[in-house]
Amino acid sequence: VMDKFPPEIAKFYTRHAYDVICNNEESLIKRTSAIEKFVTCSTASNTEIMKVLADQTLEAPLVEAITLKIFSLDAPWNALAYLFSTECLQKRRQSTTASLLTHISNHIPVDQSVEFLSLLLADSRRNVLGVVLQKSIVRMLFKAGTEKARELLQCEWENTNIHEDVQHEILILCLRSVLEDENIDVVWEWNILHGVAAGDRIDEEIGLLLLSASTDQETINLLTNRWQVGQSFRPPVEEQSVTDIRSSFQKMMRSKTSASLEQRRQFHSLAEKLSKNLAQDDLCRVASHMKWSLSQFFGDSCVTRDDQNALAEMEHAIMLDEVLDQSWGASWIAEISKLYGCSFRTCLVNASNQSPESKDGSITKDVWRRLCADNPVAQRVSRFISELFVGGSSAESGTGHMYIALEAISETADQYLSYLECFSDGVLKEREENARRLVRLLSRLQGKKEENSFLPREKKEGNHFFMVQRLWD
Repeated sequence: VMDKFPPEIAKFYTRHAYDVICNNEESLIKRTSAIEKFVTCSTASNTEIMKVLADQTLEAPLVEAITLKIFSLDAPWNALAYLFSTECLQKRRQSTTASLLTHISNHIPVDQSVEFLSLLLADSRRNVLGVVLQKSIVRMLFKAGTEKARELLQCEWENTNIHEDVQHEILILCLRSVLEDENIDVVWEWNILHGVAAGDRIDEEIGLLLLSASTDQETINLLTNRWQVGQSFRPPVEEQSVTDIRSSFQKMMRSKTSASLEQRRQFHSLAEKLSKNLAQDDLCRVASHMKWSLSQFFGDSCVTRDDQNALAEMEHAIMLDEVLDQSWGASWIAEISKLYGCSFRTCLVNASNQSPESKDGSITKDVWRRLCADNPVAQRVSRFISELFVGGSSAESGTGHMYIALEAISETADQYLSYLECFSDGVLKEREENARRLVRLLSRLQGKKEENSFLPREKKEGNHFFMVQRLWD
């Protein structure tokens, strides 16, 4: 209809539409309609259209409306070339340009969109791109997923001048990609993640970001006291994207598909690298906890052995003498011991499911005891618990280790602990008798100590109990 207007009326119509666009008192619907008519009006020049887009107060719906209409023009690329010129990129707000990019990518083929983004990343324009716009471009390249897009992302990642916020965005998108879709090729994303974890100078914030994919802030604080201020827990504000990634991670942990098992294997390898290469000791502990949580015991329903040596590593971590002296020591021992007990329980249940008695539904206590006697994991757990008892009776620190570890192991191992050799009737009876003897001995020594306290010093010196008293003290 507008094409049939006489030139003077058409110009008036264009000016009126422009006035409506600029009038903030008009409704958004009316201003959007005016923009659509303005752009398609034959008397509206590209210069006038660019003038409207240069208005930094334009709301997002108006930007979208004008972008859509640009593609209905005879030469849309002329308008776009101006929009993304160095001059415009410097003048316009980054968020406005990012919004334009998003709208444009929805209306042109993927390959063209990637080619267009590569022009923005060229040296002539790259220096004027702000962080917000760079992150938007990175997100669009991830969404494109083409070989050319990956090449551009690789160049950005290897850029020595990459801003840390852009670096974090790439890592977040890598984590999201490897977790959210089991059917896409994510070799490049895994290579980026493993490359970071294998580095000898991992940035602390990056280390926290990678660990946060699996471990919430409360658990990190429990293992490190990193954000403990007196009795208060004050963690930093966490991005929603990180929370979403952790939700996807937990979903993967509940899944038993072959793809999810491969994801777990990759994350286990990632955690192992982090536990060795992080510069911060407290984050190394979190990485070790992440690795043991991802061990084969918690994913493979057929596993009955410890091929990853996880139990030995957990035993070593539980029994370190200096741990209990730390503010986080008791929590660390308890959390690792819970994983230890759960690993044993899972392994024994798997072994029972593979036994002939399982098919008959006739697993008795004797069968459980036989399974424990034959299973290498159960044998190892039994030996370790016996060592805990011995260590607990030999030193004060050992007692601390013993009670914390045994309580936590029993919490997750449930009734299956009672089938171990170290808890057999004969062993328990022997331990009970030894405990009685120890109580009688301590009572007698305490009585002697009180009696001896009234003797003259010279008599004490000659008394055989003098040595015992000094040891007691």
